[in-house]
Amino acid sequence: MKKPGPYSIGSDHWPGISKLIEEAGEVQQVAGKLLGTGGESAHWDGSDLRGRLQEEIGDLVAACFFVMEINNLDEEFIRARHQRKLELFKEWHQIQSVVPDGPARAMVRGPDGNIKNCALVCGDTEPNCQMCRGTCPDRARIFHNG
Repeated sequence: MKKPGPYSIGSDHWPGISKLIEEAGEVQQVAGKLLGTGGESAHWDGSDLRGRLQEEIGDLVAACFFVMEINNLDEEFIRARHQRKLELFKEWHQIQSVVPDGPARAMVRGPDGNIKNCALVCGDTEPNCQMCRGTCPDRARIFHNG
């Protein structure tokens, strides 16, 4: 039997890294197909992209845990980082959520730390934003994407 190359499962040099990259690529491939279908789960090849995404994310998570365990990475640090990042993503999602009715609006964090829903002056571009121009009565700080 041939000895596994570096970064492969079974090697003695960062084992599992190649599998981690492979699984991440498979998640990207399914996500790209979701973009290509405009978010529709039914792909032209007959596959269910939602189901495939769930499978591939499961495989990626397994690869992450394998790499963490087999390479003696700090599990406590990684789990704490995971939790902080998850909370940040949730905050971004809340801030970026579209408000369905009324004038263009943006979710902002005020000086008190609370998220508020403030109106934009002339649409949704940064130069026309009350908060960006510093004229927001709540002196809120807006989070722009990009």
